[in-house]
Amino acid sequence: MKCILRNKQPGFMGDVKLDGEVFATIHAHTKKDEGIWYRYAMDEENRLDPVKYTIAKIFSSLIGHDANWTLKDEDGKDLEINFDNIDLLPEDIYNALALAVLEINKVTEDILGNLSEQSS
Repeated sequence: MKCILRNKQPGFMGDVKLDGEVFATIHAHTKKDEGIWYRYAMDEENRLDPVKYTIAKIFSSLIGHDANWTLKDEDGKDLEINFDNIDLLPEDIYNALALAVLEINKVTEDILGNLSEQSS
């Protein structure tokens, strides 16, 4: 049986641009990422906070698998990738990241390469 691992598939990594400039590289989500989303986004009564959920999805797309961002603060220092910094991003940068995360995870299994003929 032939198998292409998810992190080796076309479309797993993607650049995030704003005004034509690449400022981040993200990866499509994995099963491990889902745990991050729910741990961060669930409140004490097990209700999902949609804003925290989006922040967690952005965070998990920016860590591991050679993902990164090249954002700097007003003093020119690199911004750390963490939940708080994602929450405090200017709206245009936050929206660009949220949209890119949504788009990269819309990739279908046939686009990723898990076609039935590969399993025969």
